[in-house]
Amino acid sequence: MISLDLQPAPPRDRQVSITEPKRGGTAEFPVTDIPGLHFSTQISCPAGRTRLIGISKPVGTSKQNNDTLWAAFLTFNVRSIAPLLASKSAASSHIIQTSGGMHTAAFSVPEGLLDFSMEDAKTFFSGPRKPVQPQAWLESSGIKPSPGATATHAKGVLTIVNTPDNVERVASLIDDALHHRPRTAAFTLHTLQAPAAFLRDLAHRTSATADDAAMLAAVEAAVTRGEARFIDTHFLATKPASITTHESIREHAYLSRFGTDAKGQPQLTFAMRPVGSILKLDPVVDTNGRMLQIKLEHELHSAPPEQRREQFRDPASSKPFEMPVVDFHSSRTVTDIPMTSGGTRLISLNRPTSHTEGDVLWATFMKYELVSHLPKVEPPPLEKKKADPADPKAWNTRVYHLPPDFTASGGDTAEGAAMDGNKLVQRFLEGAGALFPEGASVSYTLAANTMIVRNTNENLAIVDAYVESITKLSPKIVACTMHVLQGPGPMLRRIAAQAANKSEHRSEFDEMLAAIKAGSVQSLNTSRIKTKSGTRATARQIVEHASITGVSINDRGEPVFEQKMREVGLRFEFEPTVGADGVTMELTLSPEFHTAEPFEHREHIIDTQGRRLEFPLTDYFTTKLTTGITIPDGSARLLSLYKPTGKPEFEKEDILQAIFITCDLLRAGE
Repeated sequence: MISLDLQPAPPRDRQVSITEPKRGGTAEFPVTDIPGLHFSTQISCPAGRTRLIGISKPVGTSKQNNDTLWAAFLTFNVRSIAPLLASKSAASSHIIQTSGGMHTAAFSVPEGLLDFSMEDAKTFFSGPRKPVQPQAWLESSGIKPSPGATATHAKGVLTIVNTPDNVERVASLIDDALHHRPRTAAFTLHTLQAPAAFLRDLAHRTSATADDAAMLAAVEAAVTRGEARFIDTHFLATKPASITTHESIREHAYLSRFGTDAKGQPQLTFAMRPVGSILKLDPVVDTNGRMLQIKLEHELHSAPPEQRREQFRDPASSKPFEMPVVDFHSSRTVTDIPMTSGGTRLISLNRPTSHTEGDVLWATFMKYELVSHLPKVEPPPLEKKKADPADPKAWNTRVYHLPPDFTASGGDTAEGAAMDGNKLVQRFLEGAGALFPEGASVSYTLAANTMIVRNTNENLAIVDAYVESITKLSPKIVACTMHVLQGPGPMLRRIAAQAANKSEHRSEFDEMLAAIKAGSVQSLNTSRIKTKSGTRATARQIVEHASITGVSINDRGEPVFEQKMREVGLRFEFEPTVGADGVTMELTLSPEFHTAEPFEHREHIIDTQGRRLEFPLTDYFTTKLTTGITIPDGSARLLSLYKPTGKPEFEKEDILQAIFITCDLLRAGE
């Protein structure tokens, strides 16, 4: 079923007059003529075939009276979006057949995956350990050593030489282990401009392929040759089944309504329209964990708002007046598509409106990766020369850092409430089994949450164990730091491509920090805030900017302006929830950053009395993100990548901005 509307020519404005019969007054106002073609039909079309939908005169154009016709065709294809094979979803970089019937395969295996799949969570998180050897992991999974078989794991790559059957089993084991870890979906959208003939031919040649990676690569190669260019780029991460929105926009204020009240005084209404790039994603993973169903809404403006003035005549007074009106140029895509991790899709191919660069098209591609998260594996401590055992009866003094709520852990009995801090703390330690012979002491400082204990070594060992146990159980503090960085588009797109299929982005973040020192990347802002698990936190670095939001005329004919304060700068809001494993966090985040100073543009109306009423309107340039992610303790993460708005260089040069976060779990005393 097809419904196709085409406008062969731009709209045409003309003035019309209507005489009001009761008073004889004349109203004059503009009307718009919109030439158009419409086809609505229902057809059957086999996959890979093309159908002629309709033929029409190009009404409204200069060729309308010539022997010229327009024809609309539909090419139809069915694409099989099958789940990737286990070896592909486990990110095998290559499988090579070697001599003796053995295969060599390399798999992307994050650090800690082998350890975690062999041990239960309690054992895994108990502390530092020696990394699990790949061969031990294979044997624990039932894959016995074969003559000539090898297995090595280094820098996140597991390389094995084994029989073809065992290679398939290893791929399935890796895939299953990743499937049961918390995951994040990473999306990258690129919009590129290229000659229309080039893109039409490329789309036709690749229309039946199940993936559009080859088409994207061809357009990127055209960029390298100077025959195409990037228009927009988005990178964002979100949890599956979590709606995510991202905007990089100009909040354009304009006059949306102008009229008069019963006394003939002007009445004005203002509105705001986002202009730029707007993205909304709602991804859901299917039951087998291999395919993602993505609801997508994408809006991209191809030109700044265009203002024109319209002429009117009031029928009551027969006097003219005028007001500004605004045209917006945008393309909008709404779709619901399935994708597999590592896939690329052509989301839209369209001609941008109000464009003067010749016969060009815009192509928007989306890439998707499903990333599993693993906590960091703590390396075993360096072996030290064993010291002579201390005399258990010898005396010593130690300082301990305690949780902030330490004194509340012993209950709120009347007896405990009546004790001073030192005696109360000593009672806790005695309850844990420590003895306090004559000469032993406890000194507790509430303000610093520190405790100084003098006792024998054997009793101090009991105190050590007690403090360690309550520290592990104490509420954890989450510290999150947000960095806003700006750099060349090619570099930041490469950084995003490297990070897309990884859980830990520390190396990409370190590369950006090194580029800041070298001067090729700018650090625009940094914000750090701490909060408890389950508690929302907000940090603001803002200027309260006043702008006009309403204009009216009072009884004396004087203009009255309404103002509203708007926060301009950086706003960082997040809420963490520490997972059951104690090291993985679920974050909901809502950062907002203004990419340029507010822009004030002056508008005016001429009312029926011939008076010119002039007023300022303010546009704001912002990037906003609403998302939820999973992140292990101590990780760095590329949160979003976007094209900023509001400065001439952003339009003339290939510049992108990125938001990185680092997130750490802090315990008592840290």
